[in-house]
Amino acid sequence: MNTTGVADLRISGGLLLPHEVRERVAAALPGAERDRLLDLLMVVNALVENALEHAEGPRELRLTRSPVRVEVDDASPQLLPVLGRPGRRHRGLLLVNRLASRWGVLPSAGVKTVWAEAGWSLPGAGAGPGPGVTGWRSNGSDPNESSPNGLTPGDLSGEGLHLD
Repeated sequence: MNTTGVADLRISGGLLLPHEVRERVAAALPGAERDRLLDLLMVVNALVENALEHAEGPRELRLTRSPVRVEVDDASPQLLPVLGRPGRRHRGLLLVNRLASRWGVLPSAGVKTVWAEAGWSLPGAGAGPGPGVTGWRSNGSDPNESSPNGLTPGDLSGEGLHLD
């Protein structure tokens, strides 16, 4: 259920692997400030991991650039997300609640969409996807190689982003 119109990035089918999703989201936002992008990637990670752990497939992620908004669909509309308690596990939505300007859930027939807005727009958004939308992926040969927005492969590896 796309609630914002045309998505600048759509990932569907198969298993949404969090590290691959993070790489593709980062590539789709080449002009984003590094700190804002890292916050958004933590939100994306939390929404994707919740869909993988707590809901049935198929799943789909959509990203819009103006405003920056991520939506994750799953096929479990009866399982509404619940904020966890601070602790070792189940704190992903607490993080979403803290980092997103607003977020929510839209259940409908056969699908649930959990969405979050970053509270900012990408400069120049609205003119179509940026040059990195096809995806930036490090080949691993240069540990200092960075994406169009200055993130290194280590920033996207999942260290410090795993939220379970």
